[in-house]
Amino acid sequence: MNGRRRNLLDPILVDSSSCLCIVDARCRIRFFSPGMEAWTGWPADQIEGLSCDALDGDAGSPADLVAAVFRPAAAVWQGQTTFWTAVIPGQDGRRLQAEFCSFPLSGPGGQVERVVSVRLSAGPDQAPLDRSIAQRLHAEIAALRADFRRRHGPDQFLSADVSMEPVRQLMDLLKNSRCSFTVVGESGTGRQHLAECVHAGGTDAESACVSVDCELLSAEELYDVIRELRHLSAEHAGAHEHPGMLLLLHVDRLPREVQQWLLEHTDECRSIRLAATGSEVPDVTVRDGWMLPEFSRLIAPLHVLLPRLHDRGEDVLLLAHAFIQRNRRLRDTSAQELSAETARLLLDYQWPGNVRELQQVIFEACDACSTSVVQPDDLPFAFRSGMQAQTLPAAPTAPVRSLDDLLRDVERRILSATLSACGNNKAETARRLGLTRPSLYRRLKSLGLDAP
Repeated sequence: MNGRRRNLLDPILVDSSSCLCIVDARCRIRFFSPGMEAWTGWPADQIEGLSCDALDGDAGSPADLVAAVFRPAAAVWQGQTTFWTAVIPGQDGRRLQAEFCSFPLSGPGGQVERVVSVRLSAGPDQAPLDRSIAQRLHAEIAALRADFRRRHGPDQFLSADVSMEPVRQLMDLLKNSRCSFTVVGESGTGRQHLAECVHAGGTDAESACVSVDCELLSAEELYDVIRELRHLSAEHAGAHEHPGMLLLLHVDRLPREVQQWLLEHTDECRSIRLAATGSEVPDVTVRDGWMLPEFSRLIAPLHVLLPRLHDRGEDVLLLAHAFIQRNRRLRDTSAQELSAETARLLLDYQWPGNVRELQQVIFEACDACSTSVVQPDDLPFAFRSGMQAQTLPAAPTAPVRSLDDLLRDVERRILSATLSACGNNKAETARRLGLTRPSLYRRLKSLGLDAP
């Protein structure tokens, strides 16, 4: 309890036995109540001050995972009250499930300055797990699964541009159904992330999402993975290990024999939802011979087309600011925002590597930035070189010529070379080219090669 900034809080809250947590506008834990300490076992001085932004992968400590659970949804920052369920890793290894209510506290200007999350009800008391390796891993996996659901929650697929409205509508439709789907787009546009967001926001969110890269694995390795999933999908499998969705990455490179095997065993895997990502719509891959028509109908009754990043307008800046905040959390850098000139450069750039390239550029720029504002000079050399290449005038192209003109040029070169080899002897030239002398004279005249 020592070190708590009591001067910022109402004394009634400090002494409250209620389980509540307060997050400030910078998404940092400002208050972790005594009731929350008693319930979770985590001391407040280990939680307060931590960022509650969603974690990336295995980054962060167990305390960071606890803080990440209390990241407010976007609707709360817009002034709405939300109700949600979460699993919190207790300090002693228990999994603590509870229902929460989050409501905003606005300042004098009407802006939301604090978000209060209050525990409404808790699940059944669970005995602490002993500290065996297997059980510790089980607790850590549960925390990571909760973190995955938060990282791929409804507000984690960032988009505001009008070009993404069809994508958002299809995502809402897919979250409320179990039909198969394919996400189509260029590399780096966020195809896998979108599919995982659909899974995390759907009815099977508690089950596993298994991603398989069809481009990297051999046919035999793919067989092994799918057979194991078929086994886990059996009714005796526990809910925590039951695969809810099989995500086939680069499905246009899935061997045809594996496609046929999946078609023949569809009934055995009916409890697993199929999803896929690819660079072409299924009709094109069928036409090019990469995919069986029957398999195309199996995985793509619905497909989502992701536009290129350059076609998403202001989403470039929306994503750039999100990457700046993520970089601050992971690398403790000073950058907080973009200068106007930097923002203009990002909007003008073509982004051949799409969202993946933008993230790399922002991370490198934040590492190079020594102030709170990212300037153009902080942008990496690769970006500036690419920007310069895009502004260079296009190389001049040869004028388009007709086939007749091209054939006349070839004939002129052949006749000139043969005449030169024959010492300008037209009789010998006609003999070598298999022409009569009158025919040779007519061709020389038509090509402007006849001597005066």
